[in-house]
Amino acid sequence: MRKTAVNPEVILAEEELTIYEADQIDSLEPISAFSKLKSFSIHNKNGIDLSPLRILGNCLEKLTITQSNADISVLKDFKKLKELTLHGSFADTPTQFLEKLEFLNPELSGKLESLDFKDIPIENLSILKSFTKIHSLTISNTKVTDISHLESLKNLEELNLSGSPVSSSEILSKLPLRRLYADNTNLSDLKPFYKTKKMLTLYCRKTKVTFEELLRFRNSLSDSSLLALILVSDFNENNAAFLKSLQSIDFPLNNELSGILTEWTLKITDSILTASNLNEDPKKKKYGKRVRF
Repeated sequence: MRKTAVNPEVILAEEELTIYEADQIDSLEPISAFSKLKSFSIHNKNGIDLSPLRILGNCLEKLTITQSNADISVLKDFKKLKELTLHGSFADTPTQFLEKLEFLNPELSGKLESLDFKDIPIENLSILKSFTKIHSLTISNTKVTDISHLESLKNLEELNLSGSPVSSSEILSKLPLRRLYADNTNLSDLKPFYKTKKMLTLYCRKTKVTFEELLRFRNSLSDSSLLALILVSDFNENNAAFLKSLQSIDFPLNNELSGILTEWTLKITDSILTASNLNEDPKKKKYGKRVRF
């Protein structure tokens, strides 16, 4: 078998580098040799010193750090980042530093397009007001309760709030969202999306959104030019009780929902439930939890 020689120059000219669970790597000093590096990811590496990354401050465009307790203050030296991902745990990083996102360089305000924060103790998003180019933002399983500072993000099309105790959703109506993940949040209504005319995907499992609210939302779209809509939720863990609740829904004639049950189809896994067969015995069919209109 012919051996292929490894050309160090080719390796060092790579633009992307990923390190997975590299317990034998004690230092990132050698990274200075990767002069063309644009994307760097390091996973499951506690105690690593990130300061050698400073040399990439003017070239790195994508950075991912997961499951690390490294000091991320070095991130203030990055001026060209377009995508930043931080996933747990950063236990040794000063909490105040994380809470206010002070590790973000203000010079990134016109460059940063994607932010992904999961399982880290952030709670204040005020610094993001000037980051108007962001089109994708994840703040999942954080301490964030107030998202009002996102109002200025006029390019934000995808937002993931899952697992964060967000207390108010009014601001969502002012954003050009096309995809919202709000599983396990305090979301109680879909009013910000009433009469939306955009292609839209909503995930709202384990929330306070009721089936009645879902119907109100659907009814608000009757005169909309909506092209596509996917709603995923699980209104009741007990499917038989869920079907019974459908039969007992009462919509007064003066309610905007009057007549809404005349034309609707609820698809649950492989079964079709329509307004005409609500009285069927729910025990005869097995229903899943994915709901699509």
